[in-house]
Amino acid sequence: MAAFITVYLAACRTYRLAPGERGLVPVTSASRAQSRVIFDYSLAMLQGIDALSRLIVRETSDTIDLSNNVSIQIQSASFRTPRGFTNVAALNDETAFWRDESGANPDVEILRAQRPSLATVPGSLLVAISSPFAQRGELFRMFDKYFARDGSDILVWQAATRDMNPTVPQAVIDQALEDDPSGNSAEYLGLFRADLERLFAVEALNAVIMRGRFELPPVAGTTYVAFVDPSGGSADSYTLGIAHRDGSGVPVLDLIREARPPFSPEAVTAEFARDLQRYGVGVVTGDRYAGEWVREVFRRHGIDYQTAELTASEIYIEALPLVNSGACELLDHARLLAQLGGLERRAGRSGKDAIEHRRGTHDDLANAGMGALVYVGRTIGAATYPSTFTRCARAGSIPSFDIESCFIFGGQNIPPADVLCKDCVARQFAIAARDAYQKRTGEALGLREFTRQHLDWQGHPFVERIRHAAWMRRDHGF
Repeated sequence: MAAFITVYLAACRTYRLAPGERGLVPVTSASRAQSRVIFDYSLAMLQGIDALSRLIVRETSDTIDLSNNVSIQIQSASFRTPRGFTNVAALNDETAFWRDESGANPDVEILRAQRPSLATVPGSLLVAISSPFAQRGELFRMFDKYFARDGSDILVWQAATRDMNPTVPQAVIDQALEDDPSGNSAEYLGLFRADLERLFAVEALNAVIMRGRFELPPVAGTTYVAFVDPSGGSADSYTLGIAHRDGSGVPVLDLIREARPPFSPEAVTAEFARDLQRYGVGVVTGDRYAGEWVREVFRRHGIDYQTAELTASEIYIEALPLVNSGACELLDHARLLAQLGGLERRAGRSGKDAIEHRRGTHDDLANAGMGALVYVGRTIGAATYPSTFTRCARAGSIPSFDIESCFIFGGQNIPPADVLCKDCVARQFAIAARDAYQKRTGEALGLREFTRQHLDWQGHPFVERIRHAAWMRRDHGF
C-alpha cells in the first residue's frame, strides 16, 4: 500500500517546478533497511508497468530518478535530512516508532522539517503510515485531532489488520489477543495502547536540567556517590554517574560518562576509576552484570564494586518524585535527556509497574544518572535516630504535631542546631521549593517568608506527610 501511494505521487501527478528543479518523494522509516522495503516494492511496480518503466531515467541503491523531474529517495529519520529539497510529497512509514538518541520526540521534529518544503509545491501531500503505539507523539496527536472530523483537509484512516489484509487468519489474531490484549490490540486492531505512559514529562525534565552545566568539578570536603551500568563492549554503552547532595539536601548530578561500543571493558573501567578517584569515591554501585568480572576489574583499581539492591525500574520510580517536584539537578546532556524522555511505564502482570525503554533505544545513561541521584539520597545525609525515638526533637509528640513550634512553619530563617531538623524531609522540601522559585523569578526570600507567602499549608496533604516524617525516616530510611 505504501509503495502504491509512493509510485502514484511520484509518477502520476504533475507538479509545477522551476527549470532545473527536481521534485523529491522521500521515503522515511525508523531505519534505512525499513525504507528499502517500500523502495524495492516501488521500483518493482515502476519496472513492471510499461507506461511507468519508460519514465525511469536512472536507478541507484537509494534513488529512482524519473523523466518528469521527480525522484523517489530513501531518507534517514532525521529532522536535518528533509531540509534544502523540494519535496513534492513525503511518505513516512511507522512514524509511531521513530526515536533517536538526540531528541525526546523526533517524529514531531522530522514532520515539522518536511512541512515547509511541501508547502512550496501546490498539490503536495504528506503521508504517515504506522501501526499505533502509545497515546502520544505526532501520530496520536493527528488521530486525536482529526479522526472522524468533517471540514478538514487532513484524513485519518484507522483500520484493523483483516480490514487491510483478509488473508491473515483470524485464529492467529485471536491467539495473539488472548496472550497479550494490550500489546496486540495495537498490532492487529489498530488501537492505541492505553497501558503505556511516559515516565517523565518533558516539562518536568526541562525544569531540572541545568542549562549550560555539562560537568561539575570535585569539591574538597564533599561526599560523592557513584553508579555504573557496565557493558561488555559490543552492544550497550558502559556508563558512569557521580552525584552529591548540596547544602539544602538536593541531589545534584556532577558527572555523566558514556563509552559507546565497540570498546574494551577493561580500558573503560580504568578510565572510570580515574574519574572516581578524582571525586574521592572508593565504592561504586551497579547491577549484577557479568558476575564477578566487573568486581575484579574495579578492585584492581582500588574501587569496591557493590551490587545494587534496587532494580532499574525501582530506581526510576524513586527518581520520579525528585524530578516532578524539582528536587534534583541534572546536567545539560542531550542523550541523557532523550533516554529519560523515552522511558515508558506500564502495569506489569504481577501488579508492579515496569519501567522500560522502547525497543531499538537505550537507557544506559539514564540508569547511571538516575542511579547516582537515587543512591546519593539513600546514603548521604540521613539522620541517625535512637531506637527509642518516638517524638520530634523540637515539637511535641508526633500525633499532636505543633505547626507553630516547627522551624519551617513557625521558627526563624536560620537552621536550628537539632540534628533531626537539619535533615528533616519537610525542611528539604521547603528549601528545594524556595530555590526553584528563586531561580524562576530572581526574587530572594528567606525560608520562612517563602513558605508563608507562596505555600498554602493549611489543609495541605504535605502537612500530614510532615506529621509522620520522623516515623518514615526511622522505619523506612527516607
